[in-house]
Amino acid sequence: MKYEEVVEGMKVVPHSKYGVGIRPGVSVVWGRAQKMEQPYLFVRKKISSTECMLSEKTSGFDLGDFFLADDFEPYVAPSPKGLEPQVKKPCIIRNEQFSWVLYVDREAISFQGGLAADYFERHYKSLGYEVIVDRNYYKRNEE
Repeated sequence: MKYEEVVEGMKVVPHSKYGVGIRPGVSVVWGRAQKMEQPYLFVRKKISSTECMLSEKTSGFDLGDFFLADDFEPYVAPSPKGLEPQVKKPCIIRNEQFSWVLYVDREAISFQGGLAADYFERHYKSLGYEVIVDRNYYKRNEE
């Protein structure tokens, strides 16, 4: 998964850790999630330009584990029995410092205005995308 597509709070499934396959004991939080029969982790915090802290919980004082964005994919919930799983493509709309950015189909498209963001959100939801709108992205990433 691309780092730009990662949003704090989203559910993800790790497939490796720093480019090495997940082995038992490599990630404590992934092990705890599996013991709880939870098939995903939450992105708790974006740490650097490539690294994220993942945890089995969305809040609390529990420590997380560090993964590269390339080490996990978005979690897709299984569909009810008898139906084929429906994979929704991700669509992320972020209010960045000087413009809004639409991340969809591995493209990044800059645009201006909250009304346009609302339009893109409705449009991509109607097409079946999983839309995540982050209106405060630039505030959390100010330095």
